[in-house]
Amino acid sequence: MTSSREPLISVVITTCNRPNTLKRAILSVINQTYPNIDLIVVDDANSASAQKTVSALSMKGIPIRYLANQQRMGANYSRNLGIRNARGEFIAGLDDDDEFLPDRLALLMQHYDDSFAFVTSLNIIVSDAAETQNICPREVSLDHMLRRNVLMNQALVEVKRLVSVGLYDESLVSCQDYDMWVRLMAAFGNVLVVQSATQRIYMPENTERISSCSRKKKSGRFQFYRKHKNLMNTTQRLIHLSAIKKYKNPALSKNSIAIDAILKKLDTVGCKAVAAYGKGEFLQELYPYLASRGIELTHVIDSYTQGGTVFGVDILSPSDWVKTNSQYVVIASTEYREEMISTLRQSSQHAHHITII
Repeated sequence: MTSSREPLISVVITTCNRPNTLKRAILSVINQTYPNIDLIVVDDANSASAQKTVSALSMKGIPIRYLANQQRMGANYSRNLGIRNARGEFIAGLDDDDEFLPDRLALLMQHYDDSFAFVTSLNIIVSDAAETQNICPREVSLDHMLRRNVLMNQALVEVKRLVSVGLYDESLVSCQDYDMWVRLMAAFGNVLVVQSATQRIYMPENTERISSCSRKKKSGRFQFYRKHKNLMNTTQRLIHLSAIKKYKNPALSKNSIAIDAILKKLDTVGCKAVAAYGKGEFLQELYPYLASRGIELTHVIDSYTQGGTVFGVDILSPSDWVKTNSQYVVIASTEYREEMISTLRQSSQHAHHITII
């Protein structure tokens, strides 16, 4: 599985007490169609089971280098250890509970363009309930990433670029990938996203990944915010501060369930611009989520206040808003929702283009 004609890719798998999923991850690298791979497994638990798994699979056609930390050092330390020992020109990371699809490395290398910071792809997300494929534009800018991490957790990156930005930040308790992507993009530009799924990311409900631990998410997100807030505009800062507040208390407010329902409906209809009926606390919580999804807030509707602005957009009466010929409107209230829907319907009796969410 080696070839001098293709650039060498070092695949770094970090593992900690997951021998069964580690085997699946290693086999997914062994089964790659790409011919020139340097595979490194870094064991943060120094376990006999991981070493046994690596030894058994080393006979499958690709050499595997096994590195073990003498004590628990964390995922970022382990990633950096793998990068420092890499022989390849490129790095492709893999978590021990995920797997590559057979053509991942070949497709990423085929699309690699050094005018982009790095290249990644879409992913298949596997939960207990279903398999879904994430959605991401072909090209992602730093401005987009400073709103939220749309690139998931792995990519194909030149080793020298990782080294130049200082490798993974070992002080972060979460958002480690997010932090790395932002630093690379700040230094080298936009990211290219191959529009095919080449990795399966497993998120079963009965396991505790960092991404599912509220305490770590909150702490890491705050670390990330403090580190990169100088790159953020006002809207981006608001998005992150709102997320940190929600991690502090997942049941942030009585509005949380209603906001989640609104966002799901907007995603379903593919809405890119929406008005909001209501300008109070509900809208204050909803707006960062609209902004993070790239959904434009076009108008704010209020029955009692006309004129002025909220979040830089005009406040209109229901009857004036109907005349704008906008299509989508969200009800930014839980307490007065039915009353507001009735008011909108009365104001738009002859307007059939309106969709109330």
